[in-house]
Amino acid sequence: ASDLSDGPFSIDDQSTAVLLSRFEAAPLAMGVELRWAFGPGSETATERVERAAQAAGPWTAVVATVRLDGETRVMVDDDAPAGAASWYRLVVTTAEGRTLAFGPVQATTRPVVTEFALGLPTPNPSNGAVKMDFALPVAAKVALTVHDVQGRVVARLADGTYEAGIHQVTWDARPRVALGLYFAQYKT
Repeated sequence: ASDLSDGPFSIDDQSTAVLLSRFEAAPLAMGVELRWAFGPGSETATERVERAAQAAGPWTAVVATVRLDGETRVMVDDDAPAGAASWYRLVVTTAEGRTLAFGPVQATTRPVVTEFALGLPTPNPSNGAVKMDFALPVAAKVALTVHDVQGRVVARLADGTYEAGIHQVTWDARPRVALGLYFAQYKT
């Protein structure tokens, strides 16, 4: 934490050590979810989350609704730039009037998915595990299967409903199938 008030910041200040117990940012399909919680008995007068394109700022207040999840405060920054890194800090004014900044923490929003797509298997060719991405612009039921040259299903990599976004599956054929040519079938 850094002290934004006029007085000097002391590392020995016990109230600062337990004031904030958690502050983190995680990417969502559309935006960044921020979560923070305070230590037992901590009292704050005001709190605000700020975002910047760089860890050093300049900082802009994030305007979003804060909800409670138990003792944890949760905010979704759905204005975060898609596919770009953003830095966040939590600015708190304590009940005693001190203003402290916590962070920064960083999160990179996921790219905006605009169409259903299946990525190329990598590595290809392979004699081991192969990874494939599939993209969904909206939540959808997905079936992703691998077939041999005779059309038989040799693996089911995805079979269920998935949220919008990019998902990755892995197929390790070594213990089950012979070397050869295989086809992936993607249905939504």
